[in-house]
Amino acid sequence: MDSNEHNKVIAFDTLFSTNHIAMLKIMLPYMDNQAQKSLAVYIKFLELNYTLDFYKKHPHPVCGCMEREATPDFIKLCGELLPYCTEEEKKSLEQIRNVFQSMEMYKEMSKTMEMMKDFMPDMKTGALVENGGIANAGYYCKKFGFECYHPGIEGLTKEEVELCHKNGIEVNVWTINNMDDLENMYEWGCDGVITNYPDVCKSWLEAKKAKR
Repeated sequence: MDSNEHNKVIAFDTLFSTNHIAMLKIMLPYMDNQAQKSLAVYIKFLELNYTLDFYKKHPHPVCGCMEREATPDFIKLCGELLPYCTEEEKKSLEQIRNVFQSMEMYKEMSKTMEMMKDFMPDMKTGALVENGGIANAGYYCKKFGFECYHPGIEGLTKEEVELCHKNGIEVNVWTINNMDDLENMYEWGCDGVITNYPDVCKSWLEAKKAKR
């Protein structure tokens, strides 16, 4: 957690507290277990009362705890929330952050893609993403003008491949270096794979087609 994230929490807690409440918090470690429980509840009760009273006296918007962000940055917000999340929550939040990062990347690349399309109109473009991919990849690839989606094998599902195909997006997966993964990608209907052993994959595919 960086100092800015920590400062936001401290600023909020400071605004809705008093010196006397802070003194009670300092006293907590010096009490026995039962007294600590009672005092902790009492401290929270005092903070709630103080907060309600504060808003009665100051009905205007709160601006003292932290300056409002001029432009919402959801990628930054996700990063600031991560230190307070459980492991499961972190996984979900990181997926959300990946979606926003991918959208930002697509927007930045769109002008370059348009120039390339003008120069080579028949050239296909694809979104190369990290393991874990992005949610609803087919929709976003179509929205931002990609013809292909290049996800890592980790986290990819058959359903995601099918959704891409429904949106007219080809799926080429990396890095496929064992036969079980190759078999799965073939069964899922992937359009291509990226591998360190192209000759092996080519021979396997030719043998597979020959059996049909």
